[in-house]
Amino acid sequence: MALPQAIKQQKLLLAEGKDELHFLDQLLKTINIPDVQIIDIGGKDKFRPSLPTITALSGFRSVVRLGIIRDAETDAAGTLASVQQSLKENGLTAPQHSGVVLANAMPQIGIWIMPDNRRAGCIEDLCWDGISEADPRRGCAEMFMGCLGERLEKKAGPPGCSATAYYFPKQAAKAKLHAYLAGLYEPQRELGRAAQADVWDLRLSAFAGLRNFLIELFQ
Repeated sequence: MALPQAIKQQKLLLAEGKDELHFLDQLLKTINIPDVQIIDIGGKDKFRPSLPTITALSGFRSVVRLGIIRDAETDAAGTLASVQQSLKENGLTAPQHSGVVLANAMPQIGIWIMPDNRRAGCIEDLCWDGISEADPRRGCAEMFMGCLGERLEKKAGPPGCSATAYYFPKQAAKAKLHAYLAGLYEPQRELGRAAQADVWDLRLSAFAGLRNFLIELFQ
C-alpha cells in the first residue's frame, strides 16, 4: 500500500499491513479513541525503509503520540530491537521495552509486539486467543490443522517448489485462523474485515493488554 502524502493527525499509529490497520481501527472505535491516523506500511520488511519517508512527510513534526505495532514472528525481542534501532536512526527516542509508553519524549512513543510482547507469533495468535473454547468452530479449525499435520510434509525453510506441492502451511497460525473464519455463517477472508464485522468481542480479556496500551498512548 502506498504511504500517505501527509500526516493529518497529531496521533499516529504505524501498522504492519491492511489486516492490522482494519483491526486496530475497529479496536480504537471500541475504546472510543478518535482522531488517530493509522498507516499501513505494507509488511514487516517495509518498516525500516519506510520510516525515513514517514518522518519526512508534511505534518509529522506535529505528531505528539506515535505508536508502532509489529508482529513478533519468531522472535519478540529481536523484533523490538529492530524497531528500536530504526527509531534511533531517524532521530526518535525508542522505549526500552514494548508494551509501555515513553512519556518523557516528543513525540511520546509506544511499541507493541504482537501478540503480547513476549511470545513468538502474530496478530492471528492474538485473535485466536479471543475465540471462546466453547466455540465449536475453534475445535473444527484445530482438527483441520491436525489433519494437515498428519498428511502433509513440514518444511523448516522455503519449499522452493510450486504452490501446488503438498506441504504444511508455512504460517500455521494464519492458516488456522483462516480455517476458523471460513466456518463462520458469513465466511470472512480477511482478519481485519472480520474484526470490523464484530467477529470478535474486542472488550474481552484476551485483548485487554493491547486495549490498555492504546488507551495509555492515545487518551
